[in-house]
Amino acid sequence: MRSTTPTSGLAEAAGAGGESPSPIMRTLAVLGGHRTFIVRSVFAGVLSGVGITLLLPRHYTTTFSFIPQTAMDGGKSGLASLAGQFGVSIGGLPGQSTPPQLYADLLVTREILVPIATDSVPTGTSGAPRVRMPEFLSVRGDRPDEVIERTVAKL
Repeated sequence: MRSTTPTSGLAEAAGAGGESPSPIMRTLAVLGGHRTFIVRSVFAGVLSGVGITLLLPRHYTTTFSFIPQTAMDGGKSGLASLAGQFGVSIGGLPGQSTPPQLYADLLVTREILVPIATDSVPTGTSGAPRVRMPEFLSVRGDRPDEVIERTVAKL
C-alpha cells in the first residue's frame, strides 16, 4: 500500500532508480503543495503595495545648479559637453569663467528676496534691538502676504 504524503510524488520525480530527490526538487514539491497560500500572499502584497502608493501624498524632490553658457573653442566644446553630461568638469578650457551678471540676476529672484523680506535686521551696534525688514523699510499692508510682496518689491 502506498502512502499519500506530499512527498510521495518525490520518488516518482527522482526516477525509477530509487535515488533521493535533489534539494531543489524537494523544495519545489513542498511549495507546490502550498500553491494557493503562495498565490494569495503575493496577491495581498501587491494589493497592499498599490493601496499604499495611491494613499500616500506625492512627494517630489529636486536639485539645481547654475551653469552659465559661455562660448568655447569649437574643437574642445564637444569633448567638454560630453564630459559634462557625466558630471566631469574639464578645467582649463577657455570661456569657463562665471559672468558677474549671473550673480546680479540671481540676487533679484524671489527665492532669494523672500527670506530677506521676512527676516529682521540690526539697527545699531551689537546691543541694539533688531527690527523686521518691512518695518525697517516702512512697508504697510493689511495681510502678511501683502506685506511680504510689497517688501520684496521695495528690495
